[in-house]
Amino acid sequence: MEVVAHILVVLVALEFFYIAYLEVCATSSETSSKVFDMPKSELSLRLFS
Repeated sequence: MEVVAHILVVLVALEFFYIAYLEVCATSSETSSKVFDMPKSELSLRLFS
């Protein structure tokens, strides 16, 4: 059972880092547009300077 718990922890951590990558590095990519259900034009807006 401990092995299953470790596998689940690793899967959740990988999902977290994937979402963080999409939010921080690949903000205007096609994948980000699909995942966050937003148009690419809205994702590429610079709201903060």
